[in-house]
Amino acid sequence: MRDNDLYDVILREMVKVKEGHKCPEKAALSVMGEFSKESVYVSTRYLRHAGLAAKVLKLRNDGLETGEIAQRLGISKRHARRLYASMMN
Repeated sequence: MRDNDLYDVILREMVKVKEGHKCPEKAALSVMGEFSKESVYVSTRYLRHAGLAAKVLKLRNDGLETGEIAQRLGISKRHARRLYASMMN
């Protein structure tokens, strides 16, 4: 893979989404299309972690306590606290 090109393309597409020129789905397709001939590996474990962390942050911002968040998502209180802390850093 070319050096830092993936990062640059993702950043470019994120700016387009932020400015309202593209929806996130089309931006993701643009990134995939640009690198369709190359191997790009994204860990599914990372994607699950990022999705879970986003849910924890949303629930925390909605005013729920750590115990309630953990119970709703089926994770431990410690895991919920750590996910929230990682999103705040």
